[in-house]
Amino acid sequence: MKLQPLFNWLLRMEWVKNIIRKKIKNRPAGPADEMRSKSKSLVWGEATNAKGETVHGSLSCADGQEAIELATGDIQRVLFRF
Repeated sequence: MKLQPLFNWLLRMEWVKNIIRKKIKNRPAGPADEMRSKSKSLVWGEATNAKGETVHGSLSCADGQEAIELATGDIQRVLFRF
């Protein structure tokens, strides 16, 4: 990141932007909806308090993209509840 200012002039050129856009466009698409519906995410966490007591937990939920979509909907319902 410290060296990025040295290359900003190059990244602003249209032909460089076009190369980058083409590379992004040629990347493979994400997983199909059917594959996403069958996949799951495993989440594990650990916390330690000031006394040194440690707890940990894990859970299994929908795949990452699906979990984010569900969480976003839940957050909106909480924020916009009257």
